[in-house]
Amino acid sequence: MNQKKNEKRQAREATLKFLYKNEFHKDKQSYKMAMNEHDSLSERAQDYVNKLLEGIRKHQMEIDDIINQTSQSWKMERMSLIDLNIIRIAVYEMLYSEGEVPFKVCINEAVEIAKTYGTADSTQFINGVLDKISQRI
Repeated sequence: MNQKKNEKRQAREATLKFLYKNEFHKDKQSYKMAMNEHDSLSERAQDYVNKLLEGIRKHQMEIDDIINQTSQSWKMERMSLIDLNIIRIAVYEMLYSEGEVPFKVCINEAVEIAKTYGTADSTQFINGVLDKISQRI
């Protein structure tokens, strides 16, 4: 994996960890602390984490609406928090990366991250939801 790809993967994983942690501590202070928690990441990866976190926070209602509309038989409340946040990251990148991250890359990255952090069913579920979303966008 080349350097830039690896940095983006690290940034996506750090973003996932923050989003997951934030599900339990939804205050502005924990958000600001998390923005400064990525000391082990390169500067470029840290910048990408910040971009993802700010963008997802800003557009979360729209992102969640798209997820809800697409996964009609599996509502967000029933999704694991890991799966849901992996999907949020990918949907944000699909909608707001301005072509920088192709849909196939968004889906592949989400599936690869799910292999590490999700359950045995996560990869297939995430792939299916994101594939439907990419067709709708």
